[in-house]
Amino acid sequence: MMQANKYIEFSHEDKIIKIKILNLSECRSIKPRFNVQVADIDKYLRRFLPSRNFGKLIVSTSKGLMDQDEAYEKKIGGSLIAYFY
Repeated sequence: MMQANKYIEFSHEDKIIKIKILNLSECRSIKPRFNVQVADIDKYLRRFLPSRNFGKLIVSTSKGLMDQDEAYEKKIGGSLIAYFY
Protein backbone atom coordinates (compact mmCIF):
# COMPACT_ATOMS: atom_id res chain seq x y z
CA MET A 1 0.00 0.00 0.00
CA MET A 2 2.81 2.38 0.83
CA GLN A 3 4.48 1.69 -2.49
CA ALA A 4 1.23 2.10 -4.43
CA ASN A 5 0.69 5.51 -2.81
CA LYS A 6 4.32 6.55 -3.53
CA TYR A 7 5.44 6.80 0.10
CA ILE A 8 8.27 4.28 -0.39
CA GLU A 9 10.15 2.45 -3.17
CA PHE A 10 10.79 -1.26 -2.73
CA SER A 11 13.19 -3.51 -4.63
CA HIS A 12 15.07 -6.75 -4.08
CA GLU A 13 18.24 -8.06 -5.66
CA ASP A 14 20.06 -11.29 -4.79
CA LYS A 15 18.39 -11.77 -1.40
CA ILE A 16 18.90 -8.08 -0.52
CA ILE A 17 15.79 -5.99 0.09
CA LYS A 18 16.10 -2.25 -0.49
CA ILE A 19 13.48 0.17 0.79
CA LYS A 20 13.83 3.84 -0.10
CA ILE A 21 11.69 6.25 1.92
CA LEU A 22 10.32 8.95 -0.36
CA ASN A 23 7.59 10.90 1.36
CA LEU A 24 6.89 9.14 4.66
CA SER A 25 6.61 11.18 7.86
CA GLU A 26 5.07 8.65 10.21
CA CYS A 27 4.02 5.00 10.19
CA ARG A 28 2.51 3.46 13.31
CA SER A 29 0.43 0.50 14.36
CA ILE A 30 -2.88 1.05 16.12
CA LYS A 31 -3.22 -0.67 19.47
CA PRO A 32 -5.64 -1.73 20.75
CA ARG A 33 -7.18 -2.90 17.50
CA PHE A 34 -10.47 -1.06 17.03
CA ASN A 35 -13.28 -2.87 15.22
CA VAL A 36 -15.00 -0.35 12.97
CA GLN A 37 -17.99 -0.23 10.71
CA VAL A 38 -17.90 1.80 7.50
CA ALA A 39 -19.74 4.71 9.15
CA ASP A 40 -17.16 4.91 11.98
CA ILE A 41 -14.03 5.06 9.81
CA ASP A 42 -14.32 8.86 9.50
CA LYS A 43 -14.07 9.23 13.29
CA TYR A 44 -10.74 7.36 13.31
CA LEU A 45 -9.44 9.30 10.30
CA ARG A 46 -9.76 12.48 12.36
CA ARG A 47 -8.15 10.79 15.35
CA PHE A 48 -5.03 9.33 13.71
CA LEU A 49 -4.33 11.38 10.57
CA PRO A 50 -3.35 15.07 10.55
CA SER A 51 -5.72 15.88 7.66
CA ARG A 52 -8.61 14.13 5.95
CA ASN A 53 -6.86 13.86 2.55
CA PHE A 54 -3.41 13.22 3.97
CA GLY A 55 -2.28 9.65 4.68
CA LYS A 56 -4.00 6.29 4.89
CA LEU A 57 -5.56 4.00 7.49
CA ILE A 58 -5.00 0.27 6.96
CA VAL A 59 -8.08 -1.82 7.69
CA SER A 60 -8.09 -5.60 8.05
CA THR A 61 -11.35 -6.93 6.62
CA SER A 62 -12.81 -10.29 5.73
CA LYS A 63 -11.73 -9.52 2.12
CA GLY A 64 -8.09 -8.81 3.12
CA LEU A 65 -6.08 -5.70 3.98
CA MET A 66 -7.21 -2.44 2.39
CA ASP A 67 -6.99 1.29 2.95
CA GLN A 68 -9.91 3.40 4.11
CA ASP A 69 -10.86 4.50 0.57
CA GLU A 70 -11.18 0.92 -0.63
CA ALA A 71 -13.17 -0.01 2.50
CA TYR A 72 -15.58 2.89 1.76
CA GLU A 73 -16.01 1.76 -1.85
CA LYS A 74 -16.71 -1.86 -0.90
CA LYS A 75 -18.73 -0.86 2.20
CA ILE A 76 -16.75 -3.22 4.44
CA GLY A 77 -15.73 -2.62 8.05
CA GLY A 78 -13.01 -4.40 9.97
CA SER A 79 -10.14 -3.92 12.40
CA LEU A 80 -7.82 -0.91 12.24
CA ILE A 81 -4.24 -2.13 11.88
CA ALA A 82 -2.03 0.89 11.20
CA TYR A 83 -1.75 4.33 9.65
CA PHE A 84 0.85 6.19 7.65
CA TYR A 85 1.34 9.66 6.22
